[in-house]
Amino acid sequence: DAALGDGVDGQVLAPDPSGWDSAAVFAPAVRVDGVSGEVFLFYAGHDGVPVGGLPGRPAIGLASSPDGAQFTRSTEGLGGTSLVLDAGEPGAWDGLAVGWPTVLFDNGRWQMWYRGTDGVTWQVGRATSIDGVHWTRDPSNPVIGAGLEVPLDADALRIFAQKVSPVSGYQVSGEVSGDVAAL
Repeated sequence: DAALGDGVDGQVLAPDPSGWDSAAVFAPAVRVDGVSGEVFLFYAGHDGVPVGGLPGRPAIGLASSPDGAQFTRSTEGLGGTSLVLDAGEPGAWDGLAVGWPTVLFDNGRWQMWYRGTDGVTWQVGRATSIDGVHWTRDPSNPVIGAGLEVPLDADALRIFAQKVSPVSGYQVSGEVSGDVAAL
């Protein structure tokens, strides 16, 4: 693939042959720093080692770019890599894998919503950060769980996200939360 140029489509981040994301990078979430103009690319990736029925164990990484065309992986993540959010503790709701980040910067704080699984059910969690690299999971995670029922007349947040089905592949799915605590 050609590098991204003015008016040209192309690859901006490839798997790192020697990294935690050696097999795949996907599900990008891009944010631009309003002051510096730096472009932050949060993404999911995996090493291709099958686990729990997945082709690899997804986690979330970070790369940045001064111009949005050529990205460099962060070296400030876990273990000096670009990995900024890994699976949770074994047995936790997100203990097998995390991925598909949605990120925003609001009131001096980064906020990330991400999908996680224990190997049985995918749910949505939230994490916060002051620097976009070091993340703290919300203690009330998962913020959107499996089998959530919300009356149609309730004040609710509707979230649409990419979802993978073993039958139909990638698709857009909708989920509804109940009242969401103030951020």
